[in-house]
Amino acid sequence: MKKSLLFVLALLLPALCFAEYKIAWIWRISDPKVAWVRYRVIEDKGTGNWEYVSRYDDSVMSFVLDVEKNKIYTLEVQDSYDGVWWSNSVLSEVDTSMFSMLNK
Repeated sequence: MKKSLLFVLALLLPALCFAEYKIAWIWRISDPKVAWVRYRVIEDKGTGNWEYVSRYDDSVMSFVLDVEKNKIYTLEVQDSYDGVWWSNSVLSEVDTSMFSMLNK
């Protein structure tokens, strides 16, 4: 038991000491008729690939991303009743240059 606990600590310690920054986004569908959601992450004004999710897959109503400092990350989410026509985008932007203030 002690050996396995030490092994787990040995694995966790480097991860905790050298942990990277993470962003977590959570969203919900307010219209019960929506059948599909698609989302993508855009890094520094580039483009990202759409991920398509059925409304009934509750496991994907959040997104966690490992990020680097001094970059801008934008989550774009759209919903659809039929998977063909999509809503206007909802955007959430995080500027990781602000993360340095958290370390002071």
